[in-house]
Amino acid sequence: MKIRYKGPKEDIPVLLENLKNGDIEFVLSGEDFELKKQSVPITSLIGELDNDFVIINYEDIIFVESYAHEVSCITKDGIYRIKEKLYEVEGLFSEYGFLRIHKSYVVNIKQIKRIVPEFNRKFKLVLSNDQKIEVSRRYFVEFKEAIGMKV
Repeated sequence: MKIRYKGPKEDIPVLLENLKNGDIEFVLSGEDFELKKQSVPITSLIGELDNDFVIINYEDIIFVESYAHEVSCITKDGIYRIKEKLYEVEGLFSEYGFLRIHKSYVVNIKQIKRIVPEFNRKFKLVLSNDQKIEVSRRYFVEFKEAIGMKV
């Protein structure tokens, strides 16, 4: 496996030290990876609808869904196809309140209207567009912690 770093040379010693100390966690999938330092925080995605491209600000995103190898960004204005994968959206916008709640969903927790408890450690979320999606058992505890519910 190769890792390519794109960023200032003066950051390399710190990066190497973090790698040696185990302060960086990798999830490997058998591919090569590229580390790149972001100089400007990313606050939007590019969505596609009817061969037009639209800039989607993170505040407008209700949730992101992956279905049949397509990733869709659901906003109050429509459903846009995006190129990013779910884990990328989760990583890009985690500091803005985006959270993985299911293998197929990342939700903007600021867009949750109601949380409905269900059996077997699950929740049903009613979102700002009145759509309902499920928090799976796998993500149940992390979801509760993220929104400040007692575990």
